[in-house]
Order: sequence, then C-alpha cells, then structure tokens
Amino acid sequence: MNKFNIILNGKILSGFQQTDAEEALTRIFNIPLTQAKGLLSGKKVALNQVYSAVDAIELQSKLNASGIDAVAKKIQEKTEFIPLEAETGEVQFNTSISMPELNADDYKPLKELLMTCPACGHQQKPSERCGNCGIDFDAYNSGEMDQTTKQRATINQWEQFEDNVTIEKQVKYLLSQFIGVKRKQYLDVFKKFDNGGIKPKFIPSWNLSALALPFWALYRRLWLIALIGTITWLLIPLTLVILSYYEVLSKTAFYLAIIIFVLNLIIWPFIVNYLYYLRGRRCIHYLMSTAPAYTLENDVTEVGGTSLAAALAGFAFSIVFSLFLWASIASIVGKNKTIALPSKAEIEQIRLKPKTLSKDAVNLMIKQTKLKLRSARDAVTTWLDKNPDKTLADVDFQRIITELGLDDHHFKDRWGNEMHMIPIRSGFKIISAGPDKLLETSDDLSYQKILQNR
Repeated sequence: MNKFNIILNGKILSGFQQTDAEEALTRIFNIPLTQAKGLLSGKKVALNQVYSAVDAIELQSKLNASGIDAVAKKIQEKTEFIPLEAETGEVQFNTSISMPELNADDYKPLKELLMTCPACGHQQKPSERCGNCGIDFDAYNSGEMDQTTKQRATINQWEQFEDNVTIEKQVKYLLSQFIGVKRKQYLDVFKKFDNGGIKPKFIPSWNLSALALPFWALYRRLWLIALIGTITWLLIPLTLVILSYYEVLSKTAFYLAIIIFVLNLIIWPFIVNYLYYLRGRRCIHYLMSTAPAYTLENDVTEVGGTSLAAALAGFAFSIVFSLFLWASIASIVGKNKTIALPSKAEIEQIRLKPKTLSKDAVNLMIKQTKLKLRSARDAVTTWLDKNPDKTLADVDFQRIITELGLDDHHFKDRWGNEMHMIPIRSGFKIISAGPDKLLETSDDLSYQKILQNR
C-alpha cells in the first residue's frame, strides 16, 4: 500500500489572506495560533504522520482550499533484505529486515513477485486493478476500454506529488486546460498578474475580442461577466437611445448613451484578462478542494473551455431583445401621448402669448403635435375597424372620444386647436394648423392613413 507524507511549504497560495490560512491551520490540526504562524513562516515542514493515498489527497485538498501551500509526497520505501543460504544453494530473502544500498540485480527475485500496470507502469502485488491509475486490467487488455480512458490512465496520477511539481505549477497547467483555445496567448498575459505566490496583482492588458464583451464572455463561459456586460454594454445605452428618440428624454440622454457605450469599449478590454485569470484560479482551487486528484483535469475542462454555441445564441438573443425593447418602448409611448404635455392653463397661456415662446419650445410643441396627430389617426382607424358599416363621412371626433373612452383633448393639437380630417384617395388625413393656427399654410402638420377595402 502506498504511503504519503504531507509537506507544508511555509507559504500561502495566491488569492488568500495570511490570517485566514493561520486560522485554518489551528482548526484543521487543533494547534495554537502561534504554532500555526510558525508553520507559515516560509520554512518547509513535513508532518510526522503517515497517510494513505486517499487521506493524503483529502488533507492536501483541504489545506489548499484554505490557502495553505501543501503537497502530498509519496514515501519511497526501500524493501531491503539479508540473503540467507538455503540447502539448495538458492538465495532466499527476508523482507522484514531493512538493509540499505543494494544493487538493482539483488531485487530481481522479489520483482518477479510483482506485476506492472500496462497503462502507467506502476508495480504492485497481483490484483484486478492498478493501485495507481485505477484501471481494470482485464478491460484494458481486452480492448474494451475506450482510447480516451487509456490515455488518461497512462498519465502517472502521482506526478503532482513530486518535489519539482509545486502547487503553482499544477495551477498553471490546469489554467491551460481551463482556457482551452489560445491557451498560450492567455497564459503569457496571465504571467503579468502572478505576484510571487501573493495576492494576484492587477495590471491593465488589452483584449481585442472584449470589444464585443457579452459575446466574448459567453464564448469563454464567463456567465456573470456576460450578464453584467449585457446590461452595461447593450441594455443601458440602447434604452437611453430609444427614450431620446421618442423624446421621453432629452437629447442629453442620447449623448450619455454614446459616452457609456464608448466607456465600455475602453474599460472592459483592459480588465477582462484579469477577471478571466481570477475566475480560472478560483475554479481550480475550488475543484482541488473537492474533486479527486485523478479527475481534476477533466473537471477543469468541463468548467472552463469555450462554447461557440453560447456566443451565437447570445448574439441572436441580443438582436431579438433589442427589437423587443424598441417595440415595447414605442408601444408604451404610443399609449401615453400626453406624457410631458402642459396643463390646460399652460395651453391657454401659450395660445394667448405665442410670440413669447422660444424656438426650441416651438420645435418641441411641433414634435409633440406630431405624436398627437399619429394618435388621432390611430383612433379614427380603430373606430372604423369597430364599425365596418361606417364610412369616412360618418367620422365624428366627439363620437369617437365617447365610444373609445378617450381624453377630451385627444383631437386637439399642442396649441389647443381642433384637428381636422379630410378624405384623400384610398384613405384620410389628420391635419393640425400648426404654430400659426391657420390651415393651408406652410407650417401645417399632418398624418395620413391608407385604408384597405374602403
């Protein structure tokens, strides 16, 4: 049976606090805080207890998850013996007595009692399964095991316990599996964030793909960043543009939307590499604390990697969502045409003192009148649809107001004047006299409607 020691390297892992690691040591080993601080003073210490492979992996994972740089090291046991002359002249071996520094040939009779795993080369007593990589010998030799499983089995699962493979090296290798596509490019960038085993250090780095932030994040399976990016990169700017287009908000909202969008194009590409690095390390440290050592690589690949399907689905969704948002706001504005309209007293004051209005105020009233004209046109169309036996000659604004439950000012423009309806070829036109309140002048405003089967 393989035996292991736990080696504490006297350091804490990146992303963890010294105090948290010290408290974890006191809790795990039930030792005083002063002793825990001594174990994290930078000196390598080996625990004086021997563990089985399962217990060693579990304890190492628990220590790593608490931020403690610890590795499990396989104890290289030497089976030593004293040759005794038998009556037959053959050499026999007593394995219960230890004796150092024997040649390899001296072990030959003992080695013949062992079997070698065909996948990873591990030597052990005859058994149905390998005690190192875990394969079933019959399945492996008969070809029933798939190629992927064979390749995974050929990797010595205890490589991570050798002296020259530190936790940081393990994390770097697993990071490459987490990244997947373009791993070398990202690993070169990630080197900038490594702070010698201390908390990672943020350094701005440019990521061109992050100009399309939500889709890049979906492709890299960074779901939280994709959600935040959708809100800041798409939802907020688009909403401000639509509201300014329908004049619910002023033109300032449009300029604000442009500024927010440009800031997204500048800020996100400089920080996403660091966020991607932190996400990868956190996933790996979490998996190291929960997953068995021999499944780490597969688990990391499943959590990380890329997803083109997610990016394409996100792109399609963004188009549909943008159209839906635009239509929804247009519908809400269309049903609330009186938004931002002045009171009756204000309308009367405007009617009596039109010359006191500024040019901007007049332009605003013209735009709002256009909205009212469109609403009036829709009201007439709705009434005709509900009364198919009626013609344009039967249209009466007051009757439409009563039957459709509309506001008394529904067919009045922003200057408080009644609108007019005139038939045209295949339809009708709703007209406002405009700022001068005189029909058939250059400032008249109108909306027309083409009717089918009328």
